[in-house]
Amino acid sequence: MKRLLTLLLALALLIALQPSACAWDPDVDTWLVSTDGAPIPVYGKASAASKPLGTLVSGQKAWYDTTRQNYDQKGWIRLGGPVDAYVRAEFLRDSTPDGVKYSTWPSESAILPPAPARVLTAVGGARLMDGTGKKAKALGELPEGLRLMALGDFGDWWYAEIIGGEKGYLRKREAKETDETVENLNILPSIGIVTLYPADGVEGVPVYSGLDKTMGSLRSTRKDSNRRTALYQQGEGWAVINHWDGNWLVETRFLEEDGDHSLPAKYVVTSKPGNRLLLRETPERNDEYIAKLFSGAKLYCLCENGNWTAVSAGSYSGWVQTAYLSAERGTDMQPTVSVTDEYMSLRDLGDSLRADNRLTLIGSVDDSMIGLDAAGVCHTLPIEVLVRQDTGERLTAKAVSNVKLRLRAETFAKELCTIKKGQRVTVILQGDVWSRVEYQGQTGYVMTRYLGF
Repeated sequence: MKRLLTLLLALALLIALQPSACAWDPDVDTWLVSTDGAPIPVYGKASAASKPLGTLVSGQKAWYDTTRQNYDQKGWIRLGGPVDAYVRAEFLRDSTPDGVKYSTWPSESAILPPAPARVLTAVGGARLMDGTGKKAKALGELPEGLRLMALGDFGDWWYAEIIGGEKGYLRKREAKETDETVENLNILPSIGIVTLYPADGVEGVPVYSGLDKTMGSLRSTRKDSNRRTALYQQGEGWAVINHWDGNWLVETRFLEEDGDHSLPAKYVVTSKPGNRLLLRETPERNDEYIAKLFSGAKLYCLCENGNWTAVSAGSYSGWVQTAYLSAERGTDMQPTVSVTDEYMSLRDLGDSLRADNRLTLIGSVDDSMIGLDAAGVCHTLPIEVLVRQDTGERLTAKAVSNVKLRLRAETFAKELCTIKKGQRVTVILQGDVWSRVEYQGQTGYVMTRYLGF
C-alpha cells in the first residue's frame, strides 16, 4: 500500500509539472501588438530563419485554435486569424489583467492604440480575394474609388479591410496608395448630409455592407427608413453613408428625390402549392431561416450571388434560392384575410389597414402570418386573429400521424378531436408552426409539421 501511494504521488507530481494546454476563452479579446507600433512579421513556419510571408499592422484582433498548437515550438503561435500564419507569442496580448495563458507572453495587459494603417482606393475592376494562392476565390468586385484600410503587406498583395469590416486580399496593382492613414475605417469625417429616398415597393432603402452588388457577393443586406444621414464618400453611382451605427454602401439613385427608385420584382414559384420557400439570413442552405414565403408571393430583388438572390419581402429581407423565382406570376394565389374587430380595437395597426381591412398573405414566421395591406404596408399578426376572405380553392393535406385538432393555436389548448393518420383536412391558413384546418365540420388548429401537402 505504501508503495502504491508513493507511485500515485509521483504520478500526480509529474502531471502537475507538464505544460498545460491553453484553453483560450473565445470571449476574451486577443490582440497583435508591437510596443513601438512597427508592423508585425508573420511566417509560414515556426522559425525566424524562414522568410516572412508578410507583415500585419499592430493593434489588430487575433485568434487561434488551441487544437492546432504545438507547445514545443518555443514561443510560436499559429494563428487562425486574421491570417493563417505563425507569429512570435510575444506579440500576442490579452485585454484582461489576468488573461496571460502562456509563459512566454508578456505580462502587460494594457493594449496599445492601433497603429495607423494606410488608406487605399480601389481601381476599376479590383476584386477582394479570400487568399493569395491559385485556388483563392473572389469575395467580390469593389466599386472604383472605394476606400480600403491596408492591414497587412504580403509582397504583391495587400491584406485590407473595407467598410462594414469585411477583410480580404487585394492585388497591389488593383489599388492606389494614398498619403492618408486611419486607425478605424468606419470612423471617418462626414462630407455632408443626405436624404435617403425609399425604393418603390420596399419599406426603406436597400443598403449593402462592403462589396459591389454587381458581383453578387454581399454578405448581408439591410433596409433603412426614409431619413437624413451622414455621407462619408461618393463615387460613380454609389456612396458610403453612416446609419444604424455602421457604414453602408448605397446606390446614389436613392439619394436623389427624382431618381429611379425601382427594384426588379420576381415571384415565388414552388413545385407544390403547399410548399414554402425559406428566406434565410445568408446565402447558405444550412443557415437559420427568417421566414417561410408562399408560392406566388411578390418579392423585390436586391442583388444576386450565384444560386442565391437577396430579396425584400414586406419588411423582411434575406436570401432565397434563385431557382424558385420567376419573372412571371404562377397560378398560385396568396390567401386574402381580414383582422378580427376585437384585435383591431386593441392594436394600432395603421390607417391603411383600418381603411381597408384586408391583407394579402405572403408568408409566415413562427406563430404569425406576414401580410401586406392595400397600401403595401407589412403586418405580422398572429394566425388566430386572421379571417380568411377569399373563396378560392383551398389546399388539402394529409395527416402524417395521429394529431390533435385544438381549439386554439396552443399546445395545451382544448382538444376538439383526433385526426387519424392518413385522414385529409382542408387547410384554411397554413402557418409556420400552426395551421388552421377544417375536419369533419370542425375548425381548429393542428401543428403544421404533422401535415403532408
